[in-house]
Amino acid sequence: MAWSSTESVCSSKTVYIQLSVLLLLSTSIYMFLYSRIEVKAFTIEKISDIQKSLYRKEGKVQIGQGIRSHPDTEQGYNRSELLLTLFTSWTTKAEKYICHNNTIRNWLEFKPVIQPILFTNETLLKEEAVEKGWDVLPIRMSGRGVPILKYMYRDVMEKYVSPFYAYSNGDILYSHTLIDTLKAVMNSSYLLNDKPIMIVGRRTNVQNVTSEEAISGKIVNKTANIRGKLFTVWGEDYFITSANYPWMSIPEVIIGRRAYDNWLVLNARKRNHVTIDATITLLGLHQTTKAGNSEGFKADNPGYNHNLLSRMYHRLNYDVGCTSCIEFYTRYHDNLIEILKRNISKSCFPL
Repeated sequence: MAWSSTESVCSSKTVYIQLSVLLLLSTSIYMFLYSRIEVKAFTIEKISDIQKSLYRKEGKVQIGQGIRSHPDTEQGYNRSELLLTLFTSWTTKAEKYICHNNTIRNWLEFKPVIQPILFTNETLLKEEAVEKGWDVLPIRMSGRGVPILKYMYRDVMEKYVSPFYAYSNGDILYSHTLIDTLKAVMNSSYLLNDKPIMIVGRRTNVQNVTSEEAISGKIVNKTANIRGKLFTVWGEDYFITSANYPWMSIPEVIIGRRAYDNWLVLNARKRNHVTIDATITLLGLHQTTKAGNSEGFKADNPGYNHNLLSRMYHRLNYDVGCTSCIEFYTRYHDNLIEILKRNISKSCFPL
């Protein structure tokens, strides 16, 4: 009996010791995991603060904050419907290969809502673009070997039916902010008066965009937010116009040379067309390469358009063709895009 009592006491002590060790071990594991969670949460919070401070730096532009619409769901627009016929042109240059390849992949992301088209007479370039999913049209009218803008619009409008048509420089990348902005215009009252519409905006310059940074519209937004710098009000790299825009009345200006962009805006204002500055809601990321941000001034025959326009018009006031002189502008309000009338400065006159 004495032996049995002693055995019982020893057994109880053993159980107690085991429970104590188990409790101590559990407490240690809990403290370790809790500290890791706190450190991780602190790290995430610090990263978020750093990103926010970057976005607030001068020259940075936040793109797409609070966008609620998507091309296949919002505002009654079906993803299978063609919203925009988007076209461009470039020549083969080794130093521009990554840039143009980024553009091909980026614009394809928005099919079939947006139809990308390349104007070229180069056989190999045509084959490559078609293989990657673009449509290709020949350059039928040119000045000094460079496509004439009005005939590019004519050719695409004869072949494709869409509410909007746009020429864009071939080094511009877009995100879904392009579709969201156009849908906002589609749903606005400005389409009801049947006036021709021209939508332009300032671009965001990003130096040496990599293939990874152009892999999707979402990444393009992120790249612009982190590394982008908003360009001057003088620079206009895309011209989105309604189907009733009178392109055949426009002089035979050529793409990629100075002066034509600001003249197009001042002419639209002078003709009382609806002009909209979409800078705030529409990201146009310019892939800046070694050629810099003023390629039109360095190209062959940089004064071609100015000389042409000077012969046609007695006075040319390019200043009034800046984005800051445009009648309407877009912005975000309660997670939606709205179009507002701008108080235009006196410096934007006379036309």
